[in-house]
Amino acid sequence: MSHPDPPIPIAIPYGTDTPPPSARIWAAAVLLFASLGLMVVGGCFLIGVMLVTTNGFTVAPKVWTLRHDLLLVVLYLLAFTCFASAAILFVRTAAGLYKVLTR
Repeated sequence: MSHPDPPIPIAIPYGTDTPPPSARIWAAAVLLFASLGLMVVGGCFLIGVMLVTTNGFTVAPKVWTLRHDLLLVVLYLLAFTCFASAAILFVRTAAGLYKVLTR
């Protein structure tokens, strides 16, 4: 059984060329900086945790309520979500950048 010849690609007049590698490198650089920005935002959430737990960086005692516990849980979830997202974005972008640079 013979296989048919593969189809010959047809030039599309409105088609565009693939972007040059430099455009992909710039896009990867922007994504790497975005992942670093997510790490900074996660750090800001942790500063909020410190503010809540130390009563605004003072040593004055305060009454601890359920609202404070809920706020701490939300701040920790937001911080670790930012850190996890930044790590995933950084690793995937670095791997993609490595593929572009080694072609």
